Amino acid sequence: MGERCVIGGGPGTGKTTIINELSKYPEAWVSRESATVLSQGEVGSDGKKLWDELIKSKMTEKYKEARLKFEEAVFEKDVESFTKAPFREKHCFFDCGIIEVYAYLKLEGIAIPSSLTNALKSYKYDYVFLAPLWPEHFKKASVPQAMEWARNLSKMVENSYKEFGYKPITVPKAPPEERAKFITDKLD
Repeated sequence: MGERCVIGGGPGTGKTTIINELSKYPEAWVSRESATVLSQGEVGSDGKKLWDELIKSKMTEKYKEARLKFEEAVFEKDVESFTKAPFREKHCFFDCGIIEVYAYLKLEGIAIPSSLTNALKSYKYDYVFLAPLWPEHFKKASVPQAMEWARNLSKMVENSYKEFGYKPITVPKAPPEERAKFITDKLD
């Protein structure tokens, strides 16, 4: 039987690179669902791209509304991915976890819907691997956030996992192959 494992952390920490490396393992199933909300320009009910609306709105009330709408779309993708994961046959790796939606909203000071908090108690991972903020990697990554914000988010993500009873395992700063091997070794 496999495990449900999340590769979490702030932006530009190498999570997707690790997921891409893990996808090469025959015993692994990977999900990049939450990343598709951003990369594929997920569209809201009003027909506008959620990320574009979020960036345009800056730090206003409109920003908070756009952020919540964006995170709700990420949350929906994460739950969909979680429920379809073939964890009975393979190790399942998720690029970010459902709890990271909670962390983003908390960091931004946005009210967290009770439906989200309740869902976090239902959708549980077996392992949480955190990719730490890695300034050299962050500078190479194509992320729109500033370093200080990324540092704060990374800490919020870690604290949010702990708040929900997880004991995150920090993935060492190393080449992608070594990071993936570190993770799979923990599962054996």
